[in-house]
Amino acid sequence: MDLPEEKKSVRPQSVGKMNIFLFFLLVFIILGLAFTVYMKNQNIDYRSINLKDLANRVLHPKSLEVDAGSVTEIRYDLKEHPQFTVYRDLIIKCTGEYIKGLDKKGEEQWSIQYSMNNPMLRTNGSDLLVADKGGKEICLIDGREIKWDKKLENNILTADISPSGYVSVLHEAKGYKGAVTVLNLQGNPFFTRYIGANVPLDAKISPGGKAVVINSIDISGVSANTSLDFTDMQGNVTANRLKQDMILPSMIYFKDGALAAAGDNYLVYLDKDRNEKWFQDYKNGRIYCVGSALDKYLIVACSGDSQQGAAGTSPAEIKIISRTGKQAASYRLDGDVRNMETNGGTIAVNAGKEVYFINTGGNLVKKYTSKSDIDRVCFFNGQEAAVITKSSVEVIKIN
Repeated sequence: MDLPEEKKSVRPQSVGKMNIFLFFLLVFIILGLAFTVYMKNQNIDYRSINLKDLANRVLHPKSLEVDAGSVTEIRYDLKEHPQFTVYRDLIIKCTGEYIKGLDKKGEEQWSIQYSMNNPMLRTNGSDLLVADKGGKEICLIDGREIKWDKKLENNILTADISPSGYVSVLHEAKGYKGAVTVLNLQGNPFFTRYIGANVPLDAKISPGGKAVVINSIDISGVSANTSLDFTDMQGNVTANRLKQDMILPSMIYFKDGALAAAGDNYLVYLDKDRNEKWFQDYKNGRIYCVGSALDKYLIVACSGDSQQGAAGTSPAEIKIISRTGKQAASYRLDGDVRNMETNGGTIAVNAGKEVYFINTGGNLVKKYTSKSDIDRVCFFNGQEAAVITKSSVEVIKIN
């Protein structure tokens, strides 16, 4: 008996292709969402993606985190209230009684007895300046010896040392709002300039040691105005730049004599001839701090847009700006920026308990998380840094 022929259902080929297309589309969407979440968690700014760096993140996700096993922790006594910096590959620890040079393991290499109440440390790499903020003592250390020391007649407000070794001291002066004294390589004064009308904020010597800029605030009118007085090394004013309705306390000097000045909302750049070349307004945000890198870039840490970051934190942005005023790169992170330090092309951004090491291409090189709050970061070189925290000094490898 002939059986009836079995009918086979034939699925249209077009339907099969559609299902395959939808499957791969769904996979693509899932991967895209996962990639977006990964980018946000890793603090990668999509506007400055570096494919090599991105591949390193994906293939070696832990390589950008500092290995806790490679960290050397040097604890200190909080009761001493020490100040720290890095000088000639040593960690300098300064208290009210002594100045010590420690190696990267915390072992003492030299010690100088020196009494002061509130030590302040500055270094140009070759020399170490120690000043008693609010007191009168100031000294310069060369290596492990005191090169010169002075006792001023008036209390010190702040002090700085130029790459050429000259020292500027902003101090009190009877009958004046303040005064600036510039000292030569032997600690003897070039000049003292007294400031009667304005409130002085800072004074810096140009890298070439040929000029001094005195930053003061004119508060005589309705609003506060910044006055930048440029003088020669005899104290004679050669130029004055007045910025109306602005307070610009931060100053960055470049090797050719160009100067950038910044405040909470403004950034101004003057060329070596004291001409204002460009100006940036940050009224929609806030400038946390500024720095420079490679003598080519201004580094500006500022608040980001109004979007909230992770866990409701406010985003911050690190802008790498060329000396022509154009943004070359940027990096975005969650949270406020406490301060920054630079070494060559590496930028260390202190965000409280994390340090982000960023290059001038806007890429994350390393990230370090500390157990306690971070005061600041000091570079030994481009490969190592000392992270100064509230309870210890943590020496880490960057690369």
